[in-house]
Amino acid sequence: IFVDVFQPSQDDHQHTALLINMADMPFVVDTVRLVLSRSDHDLYAFINASDVRILRHDKGQIKSLDQDKKGAQPELFLIVSLNRITDVHDIKCLIERVHLALQDVDLAVSDWQKMQSRMSVAISNLTAINDPQLTPYRDEAIDFMKWLLKFFTFIGYREYKAQSESEPLTFCADSPLGVLRANHFSPKQVDASSPPTLFDPKSIERFIVVGKSKIRSTIHRPP
Repeated sequence: IFVDVFQPSQDDHQHTALLINMADMPFVVDTVRLVLSRSDHDLYAFINASDVRILRHDKGQIKSLDQDKKGAQPELFLIVSLNRITDVHDIKCLIERVHLALQDVDLAVSDWQKMQSRMSVAISNLTAINDPQLTPYRDEAIDFMKWLLKFFTFIGYREYKAQSESEPLTFCADSPLGVLRANHFSPKQVDASSPPTLFDPKSIERFIVVGKSKIRSTIHRPP
């Protein structure tokens, strides 16, 4: 993922250009817009060249721009015209924020099939429960999870084990997928205390517990 900033010319005192080059994938343009809006930068223009097929050497240098060349991969080139930025620290922070967000996009897109597979496994595990008293609640949970699988955009996945009501959930170190593989979404930053209903016998029919993280998403997903 390449992110850089340059000033178009010494005579242009109004604009700064943000340059981005990476593998072509969903969510990139809207995620860049999200980062820039949170950084209070004014956007003047977006130039988006997507699905440009490029063949590169192992070290990343361009080998061929022939669109039909065997092994050529689709890439995205994005140029964003912003309000003039002259402070070196501000430029460095902008590059870091954009690069971090695009790394999250890459993780989410790379792992989306694996995350869907984890949801399918969870549905299969629920289906195997044959307690007649729990069947209505189980079926409702399965229907909801199938709906999520069809319509929901998964960007991160992580597993925890519940030991007892008095102990916090135990993080499974090899489980993270998507953005939860990133260092800034470490288990220490995402608290996973046991939900109060998890071990409550009166709430045994609750197969799904919904919570909300305090961390803001770095990725803009379609509604």
